[in-house]
Amino acid sequence: MDYKVYSVTELNGQIKHLIEDSFSLNLYLEGEITDYKKSSSGHVYFTLSDEKSRINCVMWRFRASAMPATLEKGTYVIIKGKLNVYAEGGYYSFIADKLDISGEGVKRLKLEQLKKKLREEGLFSPDRKKRLPLLPKKVGVVTAETGAAFRDIVKVLGRRNGFADIILAPCAVQGPGAPESIAAAIEAQNKLGLADVLIVGRGGGGSEDLSAFDDERVVRAVAASRIPVVSAVGHETDNSLTDLAADLRAETPSSAAEKVMENLVSLEDKLLVSFSRLRGAASHALNGAREYSYGMERRLFGREPRKMFGDMRRQLNDTAGRMFRISDMIAEDKRRDFSELKKRTGAAAATMIGVPSEKNDMLRRELMHLAPDMPLCVSGLKNLRDRLASSAEAQSGQKRGDFAVRVSGLRGKSPLSILEKGYSLVFKGGAPAGDISVLSPGDEITVILHDGAVYGEVKGIKKTGKGGLIEYLRGEDEKA
Repeated sequence: MDYKVYSVTELNGQIKHLIEDSFSLNLYLEGEITDYKKSSSGHVYFTLSDEKSRINCVMWRFRASAMPATLEKGTYVIIKGKLNVYAEGGYYSFIADKLDISGEGVKRLKLEQLKKKLREEGLFSPDRKKRLPLLPKKVGVVTAETGAAFRDIVKVLGRRNGFADIILAPCAVQGPGAPESIAAAIEAQNKLGLADVLIVGRGGGGSEDLSAFDDERVVRAVAASRIPVVSAVGHETDNSLTDLAADLRAETPSSAAEKVMENLVSLEDKLLVSFSRLRGAASHALNGAREYSYGMERRLFGREPRKMFGDMRRQLNDTAGRMFRISDMIAEDKRRDFSELKKRTGAAAATMIGVPSEKNDMLRRELMHLAPDMPLCVSGLKNLRDRLASSAEAQSGQKRGDFAVRVSGLRGKSPLSILEKGYSLVFKGGAPAGDISVLSPGDEITVILHDGAVYGEVKGIKKTGKGGLIEYLRGEDEKA
């Protein structure tokens, strides 16, 4: 069997001729730009897409200069040109000679321009959004009276809280007159002033069906509403300018009803949990304050002047006791030495009794020769004992005098002594207020006197500088 074998070049060449010759040189395409890039050389490359397919396009530099300046990703356009097959690469593209924004593209462009304008005016700012009431008594609804959206809202509100009233402001939600009808219904709800919250929206539909909620009149009416507005337009994937201007966006009308009305059962559970947390936090704070109070009490007791004086008195008594014991030990040693010497001299004198006087004189001379300073030693020991006793008594008296002076000085510096003179201490939040700058009107303070405490509130502050007391007393005299 005979068959022809093509090379890749031959096949691509025939495909090129087949495709290019099969379509007119003035071919028109419509679609959405999903990719857009302008090269440094001036050529423009983009992709044109619809719901299922896409094609690569290029517009050469000398043609691209005439393209609209607002062209960007997502713009719907109509392009005129021709197909081109690049045989070496085996792919084809569309060479565009002219590009115009299509009707859908114009609509999207105007929508983006309106969106930018309203955003710059602050209509979408989070700062201007209002909070929804927790349990509204009256819920206003702006939608079609016969639509499924209203039935869904009524059903959900009845299930979650059957005590709430529903106030319907019926309006058209699609068609030429829909924007004006929706805006008028929102304004009517505000004039009536009965609703605590508004639900504005409709069920799902195509982009054209939902276009009324992108109208500037509706968006401004939502933004100007004194009543908090929940926007519920279409399905979860639908987004409108009304959603951006509303105080809260809900995915569907049913979801909007759930958001504006808290379930009473779940609310009760949340209150119980919140109460439990609050009680735990209060208990923790109370225990912390109690521990802080005990700690301050222990610190104040540790620094109490009477306790400090007692410690110093015990230390001084211990020092004086050690001095007296040391002096007694020295005196006792000298006394023993003297007694021993006296015994030795007494024994020697006793052996000389009954000896002839000549021998006695000889022994006396010999003893005096051996211990010529004995009388002086005896006298010296006596003097040393007297001096030691006098020195010990003098040092003891001096220490007692120093102790009395220190006790008197500490007593004069004691906070208790200062308070007894008529002064007081001011505490704020458990800490001393040493400077007027830490106090402000309305602060709760504690004033400590020598015999008690006063609790009060700061009514006013007058800063007088470094000579504060003198200036204050002078001012009081002038008032008098």
